[in-house]
Amino acid sequence: MFEISIELKELASKVIASRKGLDGPASPECRIAYLYSDQAKKSSGKKVFADTEKLSDKVKALVPYDFVITFYQPNTAPLTPEKMEILMYHELRHIGFAPDGKCSIVPHDVEDFSDILEDYGMKWVI
Repeated sequence: MFEISIELKELASKVIASRKGLDGPASPECRIAYLYSDQAKKSSGKKVFADTEKLSDKVKALVPYDFVITFYQPNTAPLTPEKMEILMYHELRHIGFAPDGKCSIVPHDVEDFSDILEDYGMKWVI
């Protein structure tokens, strides 16, 4: 089951206010829903702690969001508050903002991980 999480929204607001490189999520044009799932998720045999999706135009016609960030509670339950913050920062970095006002998904890249290492050191590794 999926449920909207005020707790994750508050965590995202804290991260957006305190971290660099989050122009997309900070933009009012990028409407983000924050969900908890009670199901564990795996990909290629590895735990997925969270993911970020850009909603299709069809889905956006039904709901007032552009993106969904989902945290998979069975996988995130053992994480400390600090690691939850780092995970949220990582997921928010997947939302980009172009000068034309459109938001998009940003894939993983070396810069993302180097920024996280710069801000948090090796303690971010889950």
